[in-house]
Amino acid sequence: MRPRLRDASTPGRRIQAGYQALGAHVISPFPFGVVATRPGPFFAGIDTFEIAVVGKAGHGGLPHMSVDPIYTAAQVVTALQSIVARETKPGEPLVVSISAISGGNAPNVVVERVALQGTVRWFSQPSREHALERIHGIASGVCSALRASCEFRVLSSSPVTANAAAPVDLVTAAARATERAEVMDPGPLTVSEDFSEFTSRVPGCLFTVGAGGPSAAPHHHHAFDLDERAIGLIAEVFTRATLAALKPE
Repeated sequence: MRPRLRDASTPGRRIQAGYQALGAHVISPFPFGVVATRPGPFFAGIDTFEIAVVGKAGHGGLPHMSVDPIYTAAQVVTALQSIVARETKPGEPLVVSISAISGGNAPNVVVERVALQGTVRWFSQPSREHALERIHGIASGVCSALRASCEFRVLSSSPVTANAAAPVDLVTAAARATERAEVMDPGPLTVSEDFSEFTSRVPGCLFTVGAGGPSAAPHHHHAFDLDERAIGLIAEVFTRATLAALKPE
């Protein structure tokens, strides 16, 4: 049975009025000098999950005497792509990724268990609930059809990072005051940040600072690097925004 989900779209406990939260993240696709942010939904909500495919161990030369979870897991990965491709309205931002597979360590052994781990990125609670329900349903159906079984669990969740208008204006003014930053609205991005736990409690603004460019390696790539000037620009934007927020009216 799929575990009951925390409603990641529901704001957490609100903190008393007057507080604001500012957060920053370097971003490799944009060059140094670009500060990207926007009011409203900015980064996607995320659920990380694990699917355990359980078969029957055996000899690689006698496949009829075992249930191969590696073969089954491969079919599960393929079938899960139908959630976005065939069950999601075109234009609805939703990403389902399987990014880790582990199971087996010998070429001649049918292993008993394979673990798949992945993420769902979403901007609406109905999309999130549908995707998680279908991940479980598709995995269970494929496994059953291939004589295996599956276990599904959600490992962690964070809500959508939604920026409030006033903190965005504060950051925008601070970035422009540095005289070395261009502010842009890149639209909602299907990456995620647990800074959303702050913006679900107080008005806040997450902004990103360019640290690469179109030819830069993406985040989490083995060749990822960053333009370290971005660190100084982030510190200056934070400082200017904080001083402006604390300035007596």
